[in-house]
Amino acid sequence: RRVHGDFDEYLLQLSWAKTFCSTKPNSPQCQMIEHGVEIDDEELEWAASHPTLHGLWPQYSQGGYPYFCEEYNSCCRGKSCQLLQQDSNFKKALKQIKNNQEWEKYGPGFFAGDNFLATHEWPKHGSCTNMGPVEYFATSLETVKRVENSSGGFNLLFSNLGKSVPTAELYESLEKEGRVAVRCNRGSGELKDISFCFKKGDDGKPAERVDCDSHMDTCRNREEVYIPAYEASGPSYQTENENNENEEEEL
Repeated sequence: RRVHGDFDEYLLQLSWAKTFCSTKPNSPQCQMIEHGVEIDDEELEWAASHPTLHGLWPQYSQGGYPYFCEEYNSCCRGKSCQLLQQDSNFKKALKQIKNNQEWEKYGPGFFAGDNFLATHEWPKHGSCTNMGPVEYFATSLETVKRVENSSGGFNLLFSNLGKSVPTAELYESLEKEGRVAVRCNRGSGELKDISFCFKKGDDGKPAERVDCDSHMDTCRNREEVYIPAYEASGPSYQTENENNENEEEEL
């Protein structure tokens, strides 16, 4: 029986929506983002142009990770976990997610209609922390905002939507506090996801950054990484430089 709290580190994985949605365009989160870009929804335009939360995962420092801990040990991967229907704290966490628009921005897969990521991430990964579901999801959200701040708001990615960026420049913008792991699609070189790693603090939450294991790092040896982009429909989705250029043309 796997017990909660028995791990050493955390891995925070952030996905690139356009790459993910190219393979699952009909998923609720992808349809939500696509529609948000079309109607110039501020939170969803941000989600379309920045990395967003996939999950915060307990890890062992020597490799591997715990999963489906404590009472969730009986849940099977890929199947609906019936215990969720009986977990009042999980239901409370879902309600808080739905009432907080920051989740639409930073974690659309948690916010979308089916709450797919929430119902997957809590039993598989969250149950192995020493937190309840409300605290686990709140900590996940705060950790996303923490790496956003340390990475300059992911401005390098946002300012190069639909373009390729030098790999060395990409890693430099992300590794101010520790080695990250960046995955790309093998053939196209499209950005797939970015992982940040943390030591588990005395309070059981992510503490200082540590270097991520290189086995998840598939982009580092490429010359360039391509940043897929949605087609923008409104001026709020443009970069600052594009807005300045448009203003000059109008003058």
